[in-house]
Amino acid sequence: MAGNVKEWCANAAGDLRRRYIRGGGWNEPSYRFNEADARDPWRREQTFGVRLIKNLGPAERSADPVNSVNPDPATVLPVAASAFEAYKRS
Repeated sequence: MAGNVKEWCANAAGDLRRRYIRGGGWNEPSYRFNEADARDPWRREQTFGVRLIKNLGPAERSADPVNSVNPDPATVLPVAASAFEAYKRS
């Protein structure tokens, strides 16, 4: 999520000692919002924050550990040429 602060996630990183913190802080380069970043959950910095949500019920696997944040590029399917042209114009 791009924004003013990085946002803590409940999901543990692969080593289970760190938690993902996603997004980009106001004082970081714009490309940082898409980079995977996992840190000690007790660490505090000026650009770390949280996103508040309304709990709509149980989500069985929402807190499972995440081993990879970004998908394998080989699994990404391209859009149709007509859709690509529409995206290119906007």
